Amino acid sequence: MNHFHATKTFSTSLRPAGSHGGLDFAGLCDEPALEGFEPLAELTESLEQSELGDRPSWDRARRVLMFAARVVKRFNWPARNQELILTAFEEMGWPDRIDDPLPVTEGISQKDRLHDTIKCLNRKRLIKSIRFTGDGTGQGVCWRRSDEAGR
Repeated sequence: MNHFHATKTFSTSLRPAGSHGGLDFAGLCDEPALEGFEPLAELTESLEQSELGDRPSWDRARRVLMFAARVVKRFNWPARNQELILTAFEEMGWPDRIDDPLPVTEGISQKDRLHDTIKCLNRKRLIKSIRFTGDGTGQGVCWRRSDEAGR
């Protein structure tokens, strides 16, 4: 049996690093700038990722996180840091781990900020089929299927 791998092209319009300005809360709904993050222009879809429901999906326009055709989390108001992480996962094709995509903010510990954002991602999930964790270094975010679904 022959397996063909399709190539998908993703287009992004991320702003250059540093273009997000200072602490301007008026722009929270604007397209986020991911410092230090360079999205891939082309991703080869692996057999593992092509299985239906194998990876979550983040619909940034509707602000809905889905997994296995079910809504995991819906954002009713802006949650910039959580949305930056979900956008980074989506643009990279949902690898098991990504580097911290949150921009550096003076006076705030990056590790603490990432830790708090991960806690928020796991709060108020409508179904508990996936879970976000840190990578143990304070510099990355992981996702995995969760056995919490039965609890």
